[in-house]
Amino acid sequence: MNFEDFIVGHFINRAHDILEAYNAYMEEGKVECLVKGNGAMHFESYLQRMVRMAATDQAVLEYYNTSLAERMKALVKEFTRIGVEDCEKFLYGGNMKRKQKNMASGNL
Repeated sequence: MNFEDFIVGHFINRAHDILEAYNAYMEEGKVECLVKGNGAMHFESYLQRMVRMAATDQAVLEYYNTSLAERMKALVKEFTRIGVEDCEKFLYGGNMKRKQKNMASGNL
């Protein structure tokens, strides 16, 4: 097995977990990082902090939400290309309108 095969295998094995975490981030603004034996940790990303600070600017919120959705489409496309099945079910898993409303009101 060469390095490229190793990397592709890594993403094939973890694609659904990655997409689920991405949807959780779009929905709640939080990602759970599961570490064996250590339970779950929550963390806030730098991007999330920037968006929260600019939450009063509707144009920023719309761009942010559109950007997240476009990245999800790209992830699904690439994971499907390398052979991961059932990725499409993750495309509409996040409720972006509720997230936008929460961000506008400062409730991340």
